[in-house]
Amino acid sequence: MRVLYDGWALVHQPDSPQALHLLALLANLRPEVHPLLALPGAAPDWLPDDLETITLATRDNPRSRLAWEQRLLPLFARRHQADLIHLVTHTPALFTGSPSLISPAGMLVEQAGGGFWSRLRRAAAQGGMSRLAGLLWPEDVHQAAPRDLAGRIFALPPMIYPGFLEESGDAPGIDLPETFLLYHGSYETRSLLRLLDAWSWAAGPIGEYYPLLLLGADAPGRQTFESLAASYDLDASVRLLPNLPPWQMPAVYRACTAIFHPAPALPWENPLRAGLVSGKAVVAMDSPLAGLLCGPAAYLVDGENARSLGAALITVIVEDGLRESLEKAALQRAAAWRLAQRAVEFGDRLLEIYRQAVGAQL
Repeated sequence: MRVLYDGWALVHQPDSPQALHLLALLANLRPEVHPLLALPGAAPDWLPDDLETITLATRDNPRSRLAWEQRLLPLFARRHQADLIHLVTHTPALFTGSPSLISPAGMLVEQAGGGFWSRLRRAAAQGGMSRLAGLLWPEDVHQAAPRDLAGRIFALPPMIYPGFLEESGDAPGIDLPETFLLYHGSYETRSLLRLLDAWSWAAGPIGEYYPLLLLGADAPGRQTFESLAASYDLDASVRLLPNLPPWQMPAVYRACTAIFHPAPALPWENPLRAGLVSGKAVVAMDSPLAGLLCGPAAYLVDGENARSLGAALITVIVEDGLRESLEKAALQRAAAWRLAQRAVEFGDRLLEIYRQAVGAQL
């Protein structure tokens, strides 16, 4: 079976949840699946050499990404005789001859406004969702799956980028402060404003010794952050990290003091799941998905109250006992995800779903 995977993030956003999830998928495929990886640029040197790639240089902007998702991916699927297309974002093509599956590690729910091409991209993706063959969802948070896609949702065992399951690993690859907080979430305007508003409450008491480091931004996200941050006096306590190769991400998580995630939770390669499996205290925006995933192992706060988010972060930093109890609860919560056989279960189930999606198309 030939499956086309959208490798946009591996080139333009290699340290994003989307890139990590795609690599986790590729690492857990059964031998019956032949992956075709579509890349908008030269293949990174850290990709496995035996992967078949389809490369077409494409700029990182909303107009080019719209063309990539709506025109080029279906074209690649036809030319290379792919049986189906597997995406990691909610951006299926409106017109395609191949069935499309999504395991979402990046979502459009926070997007609002933007230029003409961004709005057109969202509209086309929403139209494509009506033709979707299926949405893949972790079985441990199945209750948070979207109800409007009932009948097209397939449950899979929880799965995470393999590097997070190692007890230790490579060094982060960059100089990091001895203590810091990590944000690895959405770079859409609404999420960034929530982040900056909350951090403006916390930066005074803790920002000098616990700066906030931001990870995983693509080029448009960096531009959005820089334009928004200009109106906040937070330069001394906020740092946007350079793009790093995916294999360095687990080391950055292990080095941080706590995870701050005032952004929507993601079904796959969620920074909340990565933080818990890394044994870190997590302060995050509350939601049904976040509650199911974290349970009592995270400090969840109303996302519309910036002051409460900031206060929660301060509390976790200054109260050592609370932070240590959250770290212990995080490791207990994540224990099941470390079971080696889960990867086998995941690959078997994914192959089953692929066959079902292709069979339904015939």
